[in-house]
Formats: sequence, structure tokens, C-alpha cells
Amino acid sequence: MNYRLGIDLGTDSLGWSLLELDSSKEPTNIIDAGVHIFSNGRNEKGESLAVERRIARSMRRRRERFVRRKNKLINYLTKLNLLPSNKAEFKSLENPKGQPHYPYLLRNEAIHRQLKPYELGRVLLHLNQRRGFKSSLKTKDDIKESKEVMKRASVLDDMLKNYDSKTIGELFYKRIKKNEQVLCRDGVEFRTLRSYYENEFD
Repeated sequence: MNYRLGIDLGTDSLGWSLLELDSSKEPTNIIDAGVHIFSNGRNEKGESLAVERRIARSMRRRRERFVRRKNKLINYLTKLNLLPSNKAEFKSLENPKGQPHYPYLLRNEAIHRQLKPYELGRVLLHLNQRRGFKSSLKTKDDIKESKEVMKRASVLDDMLKNYDSKTIGELFYKRIKKNEQVLCRDGVEFRTLRSYYENEFD
């Protein structure tokens, strides 16, 4: 049987019809026809599903970069004998003797005494994990977030003075001792800028 398939492709549908042809290739009969409706790639709010996928992909990549950066630093500090190569010994540095805020304790003591090599390595690793906010200013959301964080930075400046702290590591440790919140999460109280960590590192 000679036939011809006709297709009408729309933004969120596909229409089709199957025509029977005679010996002269002219349509003589409609064999079948129909339409298939498919998703237009948007959620109930009318937002593109690609946005959700892009956000998830961005989070995965950020996590992967974080893990690579951390492992690279661990390997480098181990070569410099600032971290132990033994896994059990390295694990014990996370919270020795049940001290859950051990890195903050070391960051506070670094202001007042010279740290031992492994203690210094633990502090550097902690600073790598808590690097603070630094805007790339690529999108309107980035600019908005940057302005909001900069506005809240003055809160942290005041707290450094009120707690008589030279660095945010010393400030955070003093807040821990008072059972107060250390870091801002989800817009609560304040967020730290990268510059505070850079100053503490120096």
C-alpha cells in the first residue's frame, strides 16, 4: 500500500495523519490521524524545568569542587608534615577527646600561642572549609545577595569589637563558650565575608 505520513509539530504537541495514496500518489483515504500532547518543559508556576536541573547541576559541581579542593589541600599539608599521613591519627584531629569545636579552639589559641604543626594544619584545613562569602557578580541574584551580605557585614564588625576579638576565629570561639550561634545559616543574623578569613589567615 502506498501511503503518506503528515506531521504538524507544535511547541507542546505533535499532530499526525496517515493518508492512503492511489497509483498516482494522490490521497484517497485517511487511514488514521491523531495528536500527542507533551510537556512544554515548565512546572506548575510556568518556570522552565531547565532552571531546576541547572540549579541541581550547579550544586553537584560546587560539591565536587569542594571535595577536590579539600583533598588537594590535605595531600599538600601532609607532604609538609602539617597533617598526619595515618588515617586514624588524622581522624583523631577532628575532635580529639570529644571536643566538637576543636578547630575553633585552635583558631582562638593561634592568637595567643604558636601552634604545633598538626594543630596549624588542622586550622588551615578548617579555614579552607569555611572560606566565607565572595561574590562573582554574574547575575542579578548575585548582585542582590552581595549587597545583602555587605549590609550584614557591619553586624560582624560590631561583634568583633564587642567581644574584643582580633579574628572571627576568636570571635566564634567566644560565642561557642557562651552557647551562642557561630555561623549564619539561611539568612539568620549574619554571614561572613571572605576578607575576614583572609585577615585571620594572614
